[in-house]
Amino acid sequence: MRIICLVISALIVFQANGQASQVSGIQWELLRSGLQMARIPFPFQTFADDSAVTLLKLNKDCFDCQLLCASSCGKVDYDAREWAEKEGFDLVFNAGMYLPENPLTARSFMKAGKHINQPKFDTEAGGAFCISESGAFSIEDFTCKPFDSLKNASHSIFQAMRMLDCMGRAISWEKRKQKCSMLVLAEDKDNNLIMAFCRSPMLHAEMVNFLVNLHLGLHSALYMEGGPETSVYIRLADREINLIGTYVSKTWEKLDNKTFRKLPNVLGIRFLK
Repeated sequence: MRIICLVISALIVFQANGQASQVSGIQWELLRSGLQMARIPFPFQTFADDSAVTLLKLNKDCFDCQLLCASSCGKVDYDAREWAEKEGFDLVFNAGMYLPENPLTARSFMKAGKHINQPKFDTEAGGAFCISESGAFSIEDFTCKPFDSLKNASHSIFQAMRMLDCMGRAISWEKRKQKCSMLVLAEDKDNNLIMAFCRSPMLHAEMVNFLVNLHLGLHSALYMEGGPETSVYIRLADREINLIGTYVSKTWEKLDNKTFRKLPNVLGIRFLK
């Protein structure tokens, strides 16, 4: 099986460190029915060699979704690719952050079916990824839908920190001056799932501004993970695509990570035949 990342140029407007750049258009590459990919170069110089954001666009009618927690079996055994191989997923990525002192446990409330991974509500995490028993999902903002009703209605659910609210307005991350690789999930105006991944480090505020200026009608964006744990694995008929994070300022200032880390909590996607 070939391992490849497709490179597609795109032009956008966004601001970094107070400087705005304006160009236009996103060219999407069809990877398979219901899944498209684009790669957008940063419009500013960075110290990293892979200065781009990779976007994935998934038609929610073409797949179902499942939340899996390693805490249900008591140990973290699998990276993103291994989760996909074990469970038969076509796409696997981080399901939020976990506690460094207890790597089996999510930072914020998390429930996978009847299994409770983290029972505590996190006041800093203002949104949630919600999955029904059928595998359908939504990304929700607690200012639009209260947590308690979402928790009761969802088969699986976990909290995450917001980057855009349910109206598409930017959430301030100005107090967090950390650069890192990162993965963000959002929904667009056509109800597609949009995934934004960067290996080269960005400030969180830069990513927020980037999402706003894509002009895709993005809303309800949630921060999934940052640094070398950031993982997206895609299995296609003739190749696989690995998106692997590497850098966190002050704690992991390295640009050479090329391997997936073991993940305690993942979202798995199966495409419908």
